[in-house]
Amino acid sequence: MENAGSILASIFKNIGMEDSLTLSRLQREWATLFDEPLSLHIYPASLNNGVLVVNVDSPLWLQQLKFFKLAILKKFEGYRINTIDFRHGRTNPSRFKRTGNLSDMNNCEQTPQPERTLDDADVEWIAQTLATVNDPGLQDSIRNVLEKALTRKLCGETN
Repeated sequence: MENAGSILASIFKNIGMEDSLTLSRLQREWATLFDEPLSLHIYPASLNNGVLVVNVDSPLWLQQLKFFKLAILKKFEGYRINTIDFRHGRTNPSRFKRTGNLSDMNNCEQTPQPERTLDDADVEWIAQTLATVNDPGLQDSIRNVLEKALTRKLCGETN
């Protein structure tokens, strides 16, 4: 007789939800799989047929991670992941500690929140993101947008 877990796994696989569930599990466990600072610079973005796409927050980290691809892949032995593709993208959503339900978030979004200050990681991420932009005016515009987005204190954030 099969246990409930294996039956559910088979059902989820048949309806195409296995990858979504595995990705969700990976995202929840990310900070336990990778210590800081690595966990702050990479984050799983998608999973499709055993191919995990991991967002990396800077070109420098992106290049370095290619040397450690096999070691990182070993961390995913229990997740049915065959390969990893690294790409430049937004990472570390836990930096934005959102609490409460959706209606609480909507109420909070309408109320002005005090600003938070940029930490060293934020400043470094902005600098690395802007390193590939050649136009000084465009750099300033992007910097302003990023700084504003990162300094806006989100609903439920305590520090």
